[in-house]
Amino acid sequence: MTEELYQSDEHQESSEQVSGKDSASPNTSVSIFMHAGFWVRFWAYLVDLIVVGSLSRLVLSPLYALFGMNVYEAGVFSPVQWADTVVYFLYFVLMTKYFNQTLGKWCLE
Repeated sequence: MTEELYQSDEHQESSEQVSGKDSASPNTSVSIFMHAGFWVRFWAYLVDLIVVGSLSRLVLSPLYALFGMNVYEAGVFSPVQWADTVVYFLYFVLMTKYFNQTLGKWCLE
């Protein structure tokens, strides 16, 4: 008997969610998002590259000079390239995690 009551309560809750009836918020609005096209994403990515390049030069260049690293003779797997790659990935991951968008996406919204 208690299983039948539990199942009927569960069915009632699911039907309320489907029909949109919610006692806590009777006036609900629906947001419609449009997906960005290729060119909008392309220009947003270019803006992000400019931002990442600027951050990398402002933050990492003094550290390279402090440690005497030659930026221009750096190879593919050099510490300079690893540091630039870490800044690049951290920018995209942290901006997406905390702000749900990067600066390029925000500028071209």
